[in-house]
Amino acid sequence: LLKAAVDAGHAIGTVAALSDEDIRARLEGSGLRRQPAGESCRVAIVGAALAERLEGEWADRAQLRVVGRYPDLAALVAARPAIDVILVEQPVLPAGAIRGLLDAAATLAPRLMVVLYAFAGRGTLRRLDREGIAVVRQPADPAHLARLCLLSLNLVPREVAEGVERLMLQPIGPRRYDDVQLARIGRLNSAIRCECPQHLANLLVGLNAFEQYSRTCESESARDAATHAMLYSAAAQCRSLLENALAHVLESEGLTGE
Repeated sequence: LLKAAVDAGHAIGTVAALSDEDIRARLEGSGLRRQPAGESCRVAIVGAALAERLEGEWADRAQLRVVGRYPDLAALVAARPAIDVILVEQPVLPAGAIRGLLDAAATLAPRLMVVLYAFAGRGTLRRLDREGIAVVRQPADPAHLARLCLLSLNLVPREVAEGVERLMLQPIGPRRYDDVQLARIGRLNSAIRCECPQHLANLLVGLNAFEQYSRTCESESARDAATHAMLYSAAAQCRSLLENALAHVLESEGLTGE
């Protein structure tokens, strides 16, 4: 549930302490939404260098619209544009900068404010996180920033939304290959030069072990149960996908895992 909430755009700090029922309610109320035709995320950028870089990198992203570039927060607040996201480039982030950021967020009420920094104290970063302002260390990947902006509106392309929905609804089945079968597959002679069946079998051995390990941790550590439940689910999903891939490779080569 925590992983699903984070994937849907909720900050981990806002959902980690919630009950299962509360997390489900948030997912139902703000689930993935397909991108309507013509809808875009309006982004204001504070910092000339950042704006120059992102406008070039995002030129082919129809879902993102840079509504303005500003030299500082004061200029942005004075302009009062209609925006969804504020990106602030501030290489040095002292504690004294927090008030200006909070005031700008309160005045403009964006769905998301992201501060891109190079140097900052831990206390400053923790304070911003508690206030709901995201921080990203420079250099930041433009594609990562684009995903953050789109997640703030739950705007995702139709094919991505459908893929995530299928994954979340996919039941986790039992193991398809036991340890003995995987050992036999690892010794098979393969016609594929890169020895894919053997590599897949070795990966599955590790995944099976980690899946069992996560399940054991989930039952033994109440404090970290949610984290280990997520790890167990992720490992099981990966295991299932690799088992299907292995079955396909074996069939295409006329081999058997029996």
